[in-house]
Amino acid sequence: MLDLGASINVMPKTIYASFNLGPLKGTGIIIQLADHTNAYPEGLVEDVLVQVNELVFPADFYVLDMGDERSLNSSPILLSRSFLSTARTKIDVNKGTLSMEFDGEIINFNIFDAMKYPDEANSVFTLSVIEPLVQDTFELDGDDALAVALAKHLELGATPDVEITDELYRAVEALHSLPPISPRYELTSLFVPETQAKLLSSVVQAPELELKPLPKHLKYAFLDDKETLPVIISAHLSPRQEDNLIRLFRDHKEAIGWSIADI
Repeated sequence: MLDLGASINVMPKTIYASFNLGPLKGTGIIIQLADHTNAYPEGLVEDVLVQVNELVFPADFYVLDMGDERSLNSSPILLSRSFLSTARTKIDVNKGTLSMEFDGEIINFNIFDAMKYPDEANSVFTLSVIEPLVQDTFELDGDDALAVALAKHLELGATPDVEITDELYRAVEALHSLPPISPRYELTSLFVPETQAKLLSSVVQAPELELKPLPKHLKYAFLDDKETLPVIISAHLSPRQEDNLIRLFRDHKEAIGWSIADI
């Protein structure tokens, strides 16, 4: 990884150990990271040859113990401004190109093309088939064969993943030999004829409602002249307030439901 903000080249300790680059040179520096924490290098390894395509550059690296380096976001090595200067690196942000030069030979990289491909991540995935088999074996290995057969809904002729015992097989065979149980009650269908009568809304045909007694602070008011379409209002309203409220209810009486037809 290239970093214009880094002043030193950094190599993880695992990379250093895998390449067998020789002994480390002691160093007393402290590296301040971007999150303002301090890191203490294991040492300095000098004159490491870094190959970029056909070009080879010498570079010095500080070796850091980066902890868990198996993360997909980890970078093998960090190349600083000094390496970019040695490689005479030129970056064209507009075209998305990067070039390096050594001894008159130039190599070019297209950043946009490189971003089309995923990062190389060496991952190992495992699938355990032992644990499900152990669980199935444990569930089939019960003290009561009949209880196991009922709980697992075992069928005759089925091929289970694990071998079943003779006792369990006999329990399954005995269950399947039982005659079918007839229902205790016979179920009959109930035919409900559809009504052809069309329900009219309460505004068109006012229903006859039984008015129940109300507390003293409430009273009935009617939205129709024939004392139909009742609503409940406060008994403490002034005549003007009551008249305004009734007028408002009458303007929106289609929104009030007195029967199922109004829903």
